[in-house]
Amino acid sequence: PYNKNYNRVQAFSASKTNRPIMDTPMNIQVVPKSIMNDQQAINIVDALTKNVSGIQADHGSGNIYEYFLIRGFTNQNDIYRNGLLRGFGTYDPANIEQLEVIKGPASMLYGRAQPGGLNNYTTKKALDMPYYSVQQQFGSYDQYRTTLDATGPIDKGGKIGYRLNFSYQDIGSFKQFVNNERYFVAPTLSWRPNDRFEANLEFEHKHEKKVNDWGIPSI
Repeated sequence: PYNKNYNRVQAFSASKTNRPIMDTPMNIQVVPKSIMNDQQAINIVDALTKNVSGIQADHGSGNIYEYFLIRGFTNQNDIYRNGLLRGFGTYDPANIEQLEVIKGPASMLYGRAQPGGLNNYTTKKALDMPYYSVQQQFGSYDQYRTTLDATGPIDKGGKIGYRLNFSYQDIGSFKQFVNNERYFVAPTLSWRPNDRFEANLEFEHKHEKKVNDWGIPSI
């Protein structure tokens, strides 16, 4: 959380290993948490479409799903979480460390995939030093968002760590009867017995009440 640099030299998506981007023969774009914080991004759609070229939101089912058009191809079945297929849905960025976009075919690594590319969301892991953060955001149309981030070691040796991310948001709209209320909590436990092994246990729970927004018809 102290890294304010926009540049990330490594990405997981293109090789399923944490390799340097310059050594990977793929077009990889990374949106780190530092950019999302400075832009005050409260959703993944804005963070990706404002910072990655060749990608735009594919608004489907009244915006109850978040998927994209990458180089003209929809990727609604190519959304990954830490390299594992999660499918399309609505995700909260509270526990996301960085967003990765692979442009071009990636079927060699991920099986059937659209030739435009795919998205991978990397979640936050426990840190070996205590860190606590509380943020409150306000916006137009009765927008309120509260986020909490707490992490640190559990044992004295620092081999077991925890991280807890929480968010609550209540967002209205310039259109009547369109609103979104969400509770999100994501605890994480990490076990690092040595420098060559790490095991993570993650849990996410999201409860959301959202109105399908199909837009305003033109008469």
